[in-house]
Amino acid sequence: MNSTVLAAAIGVGGTAIVGTAGVWGTFKAASSALDAAREARLWDQRAGVYVEAIAAVTYRQTKRHVDTSHFADEHDSPQLANSRLRTYRQPEWFDVEARMRAFGSAQVSASFRACNEAHVKVMDAYEAYDQRRGVADAGAARDRFRGLFVAAENADDRLMDLISAELQAAKAPGRGRQWRGRSRPADLARSEGLEPPTS
Repeated sequence: MNSTVLAAAIGVGGTAIVGTAGVWGTFKAASSALDAAREARLWDQRAGVYVEAIAAVTYRQTKRHVDTSHFADEHDSPQLANSRLRTYRQPEWFDVEARMRAFGSAQVSASFRACNEAHVKVMDAYEAYDQRRGVADAGAARDRFRGLFVAAENADDRLMDLISAELQAAKAPGRGRQWRGRSRPADLARSEGLEPPTS
């Protein structure tokens, strides 16, 4: 093969390699853009259900105070609580729960379930106490209700703290994640015993 033919062959081969590399680079860039767009959509859904969960839990907490005539502090009152309830529609719990299962992180979903269970327990305890008012052993039922009331309030607060930490710790999707000065949500969840099993 003479030098002219060889040079031509090398030129064609080099062009093919550069062209293939260009196509691969374009594919990688497009794939990364699609991944970022998908992540952004998922993050939007997660942030949306988190805000709904905070609103729903706050509504339920306020209604719990009214239904049990048990107010958390001196700044609360039946009048204020009822005023807040009138200005907010009752949440669609099945919808919030479904979206939390679909889009929430494992830690936040576990905390959401925990605060739901705590609410059921305190309302059951209140009903038992209410039925025993005026009975000699009503004190034990009252003390159980009060203890579970505090536990339910704390479970609500843990959920809202965990959601706040997760939302504030992450940068906007597509620009990478950056954990700031606050505790990582997973660390906060572990400290509350909410870390789901790994296996």
